[in-house]
Amino acid sequence: MVDLLARLILATAAGLIVLGVVAWTAGALYYDVARGSRFGWLLVTGWIVAVVTGFALWRPVWQPALLFAFLFVVFLCWWFSLRPSHARHWHPLTAQLARVTFAGDTATDATVTVDNVRNAHYEAVGLVEPRYERRSYRLANLQAADVLICFWGSSWMCHPIFVFDFGDDGRLCISAEVRYRHGQRYNFARSLYRQQELIFLVSDERDAILRRTRYAEGQDVYLYRLLFSPEDVREAFAEFAESINDVYATPRWYHGLTSNCTTSIDALRTQRGARLGPAAAGQRQPRPAFLRTGPARSVAPV
Repeated sequence: MVDLLARLILATAAGLIVLGVVAWTAGALYYDVARGSRFGWLLVTGWIVAVVTGFALWRPVWQPALLFAFLFVVFLCWWFSLRPSHARHWHPLTAQLARVTFAGDTATDATVTVDNVRNAHYEAVGLVEPRYERRSYRLANLQAADVLICFWGSSWMCHPIFVFDFGDDGRLCISAEVRYRHGQRYNFARSLYRQQELIFLVSDERDAILRRTRYAEGQDVYLYRLLFSPEDVREAFAEFAESINDVYATPRWYHGLTSNCTTSIDALRTQRGARLGPAAAGQRQPRPAFLRTGPARSVAPV
């Protein structure tokens, strides 16, 4: 009885592993080989038929298992050889990569210059004029930070945007996002493969909020104050700046599970151990971002 149960568990585990490998390979054939074209469905169908036929008709069963394991290893080696690139036909809203430079020796006299800060003009849903600017900030003016949390459809899915408050110099938003290619839309299945690069998008606060409340439909945006000291805020900004410059120098893949808008930010920590994620936000009730008012901070869609 014990031997029978052990064999059953082993067979079930092996079956689940094979099923997972077959499903993942089918997706890779569709997205990374056929680029999501109709031809991809022929590849997927052929792959599944070959696997099912092999295991159904070929005996002993270890022989087709060994063959498909060999083919999977070869395919996996090819898949890992794919490299991200900055040379794509990008969507206008992700066309420019930001870069951060510091001038000055101390926090009291350092100046931060950010190239390609997005400040697009949003007319309506789907109608936008992309604009990118160079902006400079005094690091001494960076005293606080907020986080915008964007929801669409499900409480299990959100997108964080960090807002650094440089006082009179303005507010700067940073978020990790998909760097969409021309004609692409968000697709979770596609994000599991090598079809999208990562971008640390730097934008004006007005752009960040209108992008989610005017240009897109069905999104709710909430604002939280981060409970960081000014020193921690500056250290957090320095880590973001390093990540921005790293992506500017070396492209990275976006992955829907392991390298996305939250995991890429959650991996960042200040030297003081402050966690850069929604858990660091204040525990007050959220309020819609477009209701936030104050001197030079009204971002209500008009």
